[in-house]
Amino acid sequence: MKLIRQIPKTLILLSCLLLSLTLAGCQKTGKLDEGDCKCNISFSDIPKEFTMLEENLLDSFEIKVVLENTVNETLYYVYLNQENDYFTQVSLHPGTYKINTASNNMSKYNNISLGASVESIELSAETTGEISITIDNPEEFSQSWMATQPQPEILLADKFSGQIQINRKIISITDIMAELELTPEAEEDVEPYEKMELTDNHYGITVTVLNNSKKDAPWEDCDVIAIRASKNTVVFPEGVTLGMAADKVLDKQSGLYGEPDACTGSLLFGWQLDDTQFLYNDLATGNKITISLSPDGTYVSAISYELACFE
Repeated sequence: MKLIRQIPKTLILLSCLLLSLTLAGCQKTGKLDEGDCKCNISFSDIPKEFTMLEENLLDSFEIKVVLENTVNETLYYVYLNQENDYFTQVSLHPGTYKINTASNNMSKYNNISLGASVESIELSAETTGEISITIDNPEEFSQSWMATQPQPEILLADKFSGQIQINRKIISITDIMAELELTPEAEEDVEPYEKMELTDNHYGITVTVLNNSKKDAPWEDCDVIAIRASKNTVVFPEGVTLGMAADKVLDKQSGLYGEPDACTGSLLFGWQLDDTQFLYNDLATGNKITISLSPDGTYVSAISYELACFE
């Protein structure tokens, strides 16, 4: 009976995969060496802070540039990364190409937005075209980089200390609401002994509060019992940040947090189809840390810290 109930889910998954492959097959894409009109595409004007990004953020950083032929609408996908030293030369047919996209795969964790030096470019065999990709928000990026540099106090803090670093401040997670502009999931007050989630989209932080009183209360008067960070705006104890390589945090021998106490997820872990979470439990307090990994299991994508509640 269990096998019969699982079949529909399997069929749905296979159908989704087939549909994705079908749609991808219909997309009109060209080859980067199909013509004789050369164009150099590079990542330039790189600020010094970029080279000092956390190791995995730097190693994993990849720029995707999408060019589109304005006549036949063929798309060309160009990737810039450490392997090609953020430079490549393409050879396309004569014509006008617009730059559809210039994005990076780790923008959620490095706070980098990108722009191109031109909106479109005319390619011919007589001259070599040039497209420079630059950081659109250099000052914001530099400030973000600075804010996530771990201070000595947070590096020395125990993972269950309940401390975090945000905006260059070391605070208890119970005081985090003062640092955020939170939007509640509902406008009404929180009922007695009920919870509510509040979100700051800029920081990528969700806060859970509990009304630990016998009457309705505004969320501002409730107790913080959990936080979840999904952007790299918080430094957790021992210098753990989002975007770090999974092994750097979870490895039994060398990981900052060591071997987790438990793991949740599905058999699809590592297939880029499902998230996996690793749990650390503090037996002394009942507090819990949850580390979420990217679908391919290579880096930390979110961190939750939950305080024990005794209702």
